[in-house]
Parts: sequence; structure tokens; C-alpha cells
Amino acid sequence: MKALRAFVLMAILAVTICAARADYDSADITSKSDDGAVITTDDGNSWVVNSADRVTSSLWLVTETLIEIDDSNSCSSWELVNKDDNNSSVCAEKHN
Repeated sequence: MKALRAFVLMAILAVTICAARADYDSADITSKSDDGAVITTDDGNSWVVNSADRVTSSLWLVTETLIEIDDSNSCSSWELVNKDDNNSSVCAEKHN
């Protein structure tokens, strides 16, 4: 019975997290530096990617779509999730 209860609670938590993430904005990459340090998106935002994550963002292509998540829990400020490449993500600071 305890295992079933734990399973139900985990399922509710997973649904809640997925529903919450559905509300975030998405934007296409319009330009980026070759080293992945700076990304500009079509919503007018400019992002400076955390130095530890630049290996990931350097592989992203212009026109791929990012989900912009205001996430101070896992990143210092924002998390950018690439919808087009199997959901890789980086931490970044927004600069306008």
C-alpha cells in the first residue's frame, strides 16, 4: 500500500511539473557566437550562457527553438531548453 501511495504522489508531482513548464515562452535562435557564449532570440532577448554550458550551446543551430524558463532553482537565473535537439539545456543570464 505504501508503494502505491508513493507511486501516486510521484505521478501527481510529474504532471504538475509538466503542466507548469507548458506556460513558458519559446523563441527561435536568430544568431549565436561560435563558442556558444552569446545567443540572440527572435523575441528580442540576448543571452549570455554560463561558461560550463557553452559546449552544449555551441552545438545549437540558428533557427532552433528554445524554451525560456525563469528558473532560479537549478540555474542562477534562466534555463534555456532546446526543443529541437532532444531537449538539451543551458543556464544563461538575460541581457537586453
